[in-house]
Amino acid sequence: MESNRNVTIVNDSAGKDVVLINDIKFKGKRSINWDDVKKYLKSYIDDSFQIQSTGDWIYICNDLPNEYTGSEYTFGLKGTNAKAKANATQGIPELITTAQGKHFRENKEDKKLYLYDILDIKKETSNPLEHLAVHDKKPIS
Repeated sequence: MESNRNVTIVNDSAGKDVVLINDIKFKGKRSINWDDVKKYLKSYIDDSFQIQSTGDWIYICNDLPNEYTGSEYTFGLKGTNAKAKANATQGIPELITTAQGKHFRENKEDKKLYLYDILDIKKETSNPLEHLAVHDKKPIS
């Protein structure tokens, strides 16, 4: 695993864990270079992480880079959603350890169930932690 990741886990106003990816590693005006993302994901191969809420262990095997970057879902992503999925790779250990519940989705082609997929990632454009900030209530004049 790459050692210079800038990822933080904080609690939102409801007490849920939120994984913040503080660096934009994968940039692009028009598209993401998924080969670079695949190369980055290879740094996780043979790592394992424990889900705090269930105690389950998740082992990262060598098919993660191809599955994460080569799906039809990934190819359909554009703009900020593609950037969000690419940059979410930096927080995979934290996303796994803070996962809640067990969610399965059947793969239509091979009919297998995949546990703990990172699905439907979207870039958060609001400030989800604004409750942590101190705001000056005086109007600007």
